[in-house]
Amino acid sequence: MNKQFPEEKAYREPMLLHLLSSISIFLNLFLLHCYATTYNITSSNPLSQNEILISPAQDFELGLFHPDNSTNQYVGIWYKNIAPRTFVWVANRENPVIDSLACLKIGSGGNLKLVDGNGVTLWSNNVSNRSNGSVAVLLDNGNFVLQDFLSRQQLWQSFEHQVNTFLPCAGIGYDLETGERHVLSSCKSNSDQSHGILSLKLYHGHHHKLLFGMDQCLIGEAGSGINYSLLAYQVWIQHIQEQLALY
Repeated sequence: MNKQFPEEKAYREPMLLHLLSSISIFLNLFLLHCYATTYNITSSNPLSQNEILISPAQDFELGLFHPDNSTNQYVGIWYKNIAPRTFVWVANRENPVIDSLACLKIGSGGNLKLVDGNGVTLWSNNVSNRSNGSVAVLLDNGNFVLQDFLSRQQLWQSFEHQVNTFLPCAGIGYDLETGERHVLSSCKSNSDQSHGILSLKLYHGHHHKLLFGMDQCLIGEAGSGINYSLLAYQVWIQHIQEQLALY
């Protein structure tokens, strides 16, 4: 039986740390080469699975990702410089990608479309104002927008189709023309990004109220008008937390 001397152990430990550091650097460089970055999506420049759309100031990234403990893939937005990844928006919540040939592209009508390897559309933004020259970009505030290339008119934005994260400059609201609500809704789990049972939305009636619900049940509300104090809001949040503790 070979006996390990203290001098030999002291020599091997720095060598092991150096080896692990070298492996880490190699893996980081490998990942950088695997993922190409781009600043826009056009009809001639789709976003493939090995590409990442990046905001001008490099604060946010958009691409296909695997949630923890899942083989499904989703198109999402995350903070570039926060580890682990913090996802703030997901496109295809109900239809995850299950193959390796999917891409996010701009179709013939100017809409954003996520298609799999067989050309099946898994998600689309379904813009009614069609454009023959659309371009999609990721802004520095985390808003993913579709614009007309010539006029720069905004055709669609992710801030009006939020998921479960409220970002600054975004809003919860109600479109008086279309009747569409801009609602926050939870995910079922970290590995399943489909709609969960919790939601936060603005009620539009004689008075505006923020409504917090679980499935079809109202848990709490805030505000008998548009303006209400920060203290009242804090009390309402505390009430929500107490109600959630019951489930």
